[in-house]
Amino acid sequence: MGETQMSGLETALVFSFFPFLFVGMWLLITTMLGVLSGWFALQSQFDRGDEAPLVTFRRLSGSMGLGVNLNGVLKLSACPSGLRISISRMFGPFQRPFLVPWAEISAERKTRFFMPMTRLGLGAPEIGKLTIDAGIWQKLSAHAPAGRRTTAAPLPLVTNQHLARALALQWAVISAALIAFFTFISQLPPGPPGVPLAIFAVFPVIAIGIAQLMRYVRQRS
Repeated sequence: MGETQMSGLETALVFSFFPFLFVGMWLLITTMLGVLSGWFALQSQFDRGDEAPLVTFRRLSGSMGLGVNLNGVLKLSACPSGLRISISRMFGPFQRPFLVPWAEISAERKTRFFMPMTRLGLGAPEIGKLTIDAGIWQKLSAHAPAGRRTTAAPLPLVTNQHLARALALQWAVISAALIAFFTFISQLPPGPPGVPLAIFAVFPVIAIGIAQLMRYVRQRS
């Protein structure tokens, strides 16, 4: 009886402290990502800026610093004097927005998994980097005053055809891998009854296709 009561007390203590443990771990992880991405170094160098944005894109994905992927949490705004970069407060409680002057941004074309990307060097000299979809940068940089960016040479234009082909290739490769995986699993003994397991690959394939379509609509010129 005493052991049962003690076990119940321990369980209650674990559940009572769990929210604090979860919040503490979340703050630790997001802070580490802020360091590894170079966000803290950038926000210490650049002010927030109070200019009204000319155009803003939300829920963007990109990579920063030492390969830190920020999926669907970035907000980028083209302002008269520069590019404002911010992150969803939930995923960056200590990461404040900062504005990088156009004259302190360099851009370099990259390709990642068939997709045209742009690597932005932030600062002069560079103190941080951000890689985003080339189509998004194309739209943002269109609002920079002529001759203010430090890009060494004009970047090649990302056409709608180029963008659609890259997204379609991504979708085809991912879909083929999913279908192959589920088909292989369905052949393992004992065979699953009823609907073939490979059919379950159709749903993520459709979901990925919808996501790719939305990505195209956002970036197309």
